[in-house]
Amino acid sequence: MILTRTIFLSFCILGLGLGNIANAQIEVSEEPVPEETPIPTQTEPVTTPVQPPVSVQEDTRAIILQERTQARITNLAANISNRLDAYINRLQNIATRFGTRMDKLEATGVDVTIARASLARAQVALDAAVLEMSDIDERVAQVTGSPEPRQAWRDVQVSYLKTRDNIRTAFTELRTVLIDLRGALSNPVPTETPIIDEPANQQ
Repeated sequence: MILTRTIFLSFCILGLGLGNIANAQIEVSEEPVPEETPIPTQTEPVTTPVQPPVSVQEDTRAIILQERTQARITNLAANISNRLDAYINRLQNIATRFGTRMDKLEATGVDVTIARASLARAQVALDAAVLEMSDIDERVAQVTGSPEPRQAWRDVQVSYLKTRDNIRTAFTELRTVLIDLRGALSNPVPTETPIIDEPANQQ
């Protein structure tokens, strides 16, 4: 069955990428910010450059490190969101195809009750994943504007982990749908026995 083989291959591809997604951490480089020092020339007297107060240097360094952290969060969040959205869309396409297949099988008399129950559970998990990702861009924007981006990132990371878990649940349920459909196809389709009226006893 071409549909079954295609869906099976899709499951194999999806299974390769659901390992450690959304477990990314934000690391902040503590490398010192280079300071420019004037180079004396022979025609100019050598003078000691005036150093800004220590507090000003620390504030400048903190601002630069914060900007770097915000850029890393933005790039990391975009990568994770794109991957999760791709998984959700791929699984939703498989679920839709399963539903269409069930309708056709049911029209021929195949009992797909068990498979429909598994598909319904998969759809619930997919809907939960979509809901969790619905406002993720706005929340990431709040993280990058936060004075403590690493702390705010942890809250977004929780949403990513919930989405990943819902995707895994949907993935498992769709595999169950495939098994249920194979079982339904192996059962003989009941045929209706025509009812023949017995002739009335002649007196």
